[in-house]
Amino acid sequence: QDHKRDAMLAFLRANPLNRIIFSGGSQPRIGIVTLGKSYLDVRQALEDQGLPGTETAILTSLSHASGQVLAIGVATSRAGGGILGVGVDLEARGRAISAAALQRVSDETERGLGLSPLQIWNVKEACFKANPENSGTVLPRYRITAFSPAGGEGRAELGDLSFLFRVFETSGWSVALACARRPN
Repeated sequence: QDHKRDAMLAFLRANPLNRIIFSGGSQPRIGIVTLGKSYLDVRQALEDQGLPGTETAILTSLSHASGQVLAIGVATSRAGGGILGVGVDLEARGRAISAAALQRVSDETERGLGLSPLQIWNVKEACFKANPENSGTVLPRYRITAFSPAGGEGRAELGDLSFLFRVFETSGWSVALACARRPN
């Protein structure tokens, strides 16, 4: 049992779990301790009350493929209509996207922008994940409107949402990162 305790202590040293998110000043009168989903619920309740310190949003996205995991996180201001969401998609470079699947998720204009079939899939998945209101949406509705092969950057849209994205390939992986914004 000592080896389990030692492993737990090593994990806690490497990943500090105790953090002060909001300070109550020099003489705080209340403390809130929470974790997991209840942490997010408490943060939302504090934000709904307009309490100081809740102006920052932590946006995250996670993707996994073939036993690999990629996560991104961004801290952004909730004020001023900034980034609404972030998305990441990770796919093995050898993954084949069938012609039928490509036809279902993209149109001829998108296929003519210089993205590979796998990159089209990557971008649409990343945009879907970046959309904070993605319930009920499907990949074909995310429209890739521009792409620069030289920079690997482009734009996509869904209704009044605008997405900026970047695609790149690295040692066997195809990756797309996207952020969602409302037009100014």
